[in-house]
Amino acid sequence: MNTSLIMLQKIMTAQIHKNDVVANNLANVSTNGFKKETAFFDILTENSKAPKVQVQTSYKQGPLQQTGNPFDLAIRGDGFFVVETESGEALTRDGHFSVSEDGFLVNGSNHYVQGMSGSINLPLDEFSAGDISVNDSGEIYIDSQFMGQLKVVQVDDPSRLKKAGDNLFKAPSGYTTAASPASTVLQGQLEGSNVNPIVEMVQLIELQRQFESSQRAMSAIDSVMNKAANDISRVT
Repeated sequence: MNTSLIMLQKIMTAQIHKNDVVANNLANVSTNGFKKETAFFDILTENSKAPKVQVQTSYKQGPLQQTGNPFDLAIRGDGFFVVETESGEALTRDGHFSVSEDGFLVNGSNHYVQGMSGSINLPLDEFSAGDISVNDSGEIYIDSQFMGQLKVVQVDDPSRLKKAGDNLFKAPSGYTTAASPASTVLQGQLEGSNVNPIVEMVQLIELQRQFESSQRAMSAIDSVMNKAANDISRVT
């Protein structure tokens, strides 16, 4: 196959990958605590077997939104909430929590939110939601009675985190996290997505134009090759 067509094919495949990343960012503009991704192209060579696309996650703080819900919690700073999943602990910036039927604090996917001493039990059969207060250190009180402290951790190198679905992040095996004393927990607030929809829409338009340009170039090369092949057949 013509090397120019091979290169264009690789470029278009990489453009589709980047388009998927941008589209996913736009789809999560309203997702609490969502962290946008950015796709970068590596230099393609004739010997490249596959498109080289690097995807990086931006952990920039999203906008804080007042909700007034005592179970909505946000983090100001670099920390993460910790939840217990079927495959072990995971991290999240989405603090839209509630109390499960068995009386434990859970996230939107019913994973137990972790405190410094394990899952956090809140006996709402004895108290109302309005009796719950959470201070900036993550200490939870019901009617002045201490119920536990949220486990808020930081990661020295967030680039090593992997998205695990359900707006969760997983640290690689053997990688440890540490308490995040510099982070502040805010009750009655949620952190919004850090996606800028205008920026993402501009990127989406640019990618569509680049892809169309690549298509036209591929079509032009294909036409030239067909014409050359027909001319050769007539000469022979």
